[in-house]
Amino acid sequence: MQVITNYLSNAVKYSEDNYDIEVSTVVEGDSVVVSVKDYGKGIPARDIPYIFNRFYRAQKTKNLEGLGLGLFLSKQIVTAHGGNAWVESEEGKGSTFYFSILLPVAE
Repeated sequence: MQVITNYLSNAVKYSEDNYDIEVSTVVEGDSVVVSVKDYGKGIPARDIPYIFNRFYRAQKTKNLEGLGLGLFLSKQIVTAHGGNAWVESEEGKGSTFYFSILLPVAE
């Protein structure tokens, strides 16, 4: 719940008044993949490798509220559950944040 809340609040915060946000889930093999897509600022390519680092704030977002912990904590939560977190983004066109977690094994 915390990861979804963080992804959604970031989508709103960085959307620059374009609040079209898409949330989707898909089952891929033994995992479920959740994505949150916005059509806001996007992330410069040079910042993408660092976006999940603790306290990291992209230069153009330093004027916005936040400590740079949300994505770091989200990735930690997902990793603790055996999953993965990542982002696809194009500056000026928006971002899609993903996470995957393993589905429970039926016995």
